[in-house]
Amino acid sequence: AALEEWAKQMEAAGKQVEASAQQNQGAPSAAAIGALVGAAVGGNSGVTALPADQLKAYLPETLGGLPRTGLTAERNAAMGFEVAEASASYGDGAGRNLRLEINDTGGAQGLLALASWANVESERQWDGGFERNYRADGRMVHERWDSSGNRGEFSVIVGNRIAVEISGQAAHMDELKATLASGVDIAGLEAAAAQEK
Repeated sequence: AALEEWAKQMEAAGKQVEASAQQNQGAPSAAAIGALVGAAVGGNSGVTALPADQLKAYLPETLGGLPRTGLTAERNAAMGFEVAEASASYGDGAGRNLRLEINDTGGAQGLLALASWANVESERQWDGGFERNYRADGRMVHERWDSSGNRGEFSVIVGNRIAVEISGQAAHMDELKATLASGVDIAGLEAAAAQEK
């Protein structure tokens, strides 16, 4: 049903672009193109991304026993959609480091929904590593591990629009998962996303 609705929105937006192009000597208006892009990503321009300062508050001063060494946060608008990102680096100065990223797609949440639908379950393995996409507790989860450098990525989609990812060095994937679970208030992010709908 969701795909059928998406197809209808794409068809309507496509007709808008065609009509606009006919009225403007072959050049569709920016509004018509924006509507087409919005339909393509399943967007909702009425959904506001969380403020950058609010996302920044979810980046702890220490993560996995490592102090924070850098932090960035910003919120931007493009094609009528707001997106926000906050990220932080953590390190001990002796080579061990982690990176934490929180991305709120706001009104462009259809991008995440489409990606989640396309990769509900997948697994790939190779000598010394693996990559997995799966659902857990109603959330989309991504894991990637390379044992040759003891490096990995673990990310989860919160509230169908906020991607939270930890990456870097660890003894194994379970350590990265535990570090994210203990260092970031995932439930708080999910509640914040629900309030901004």
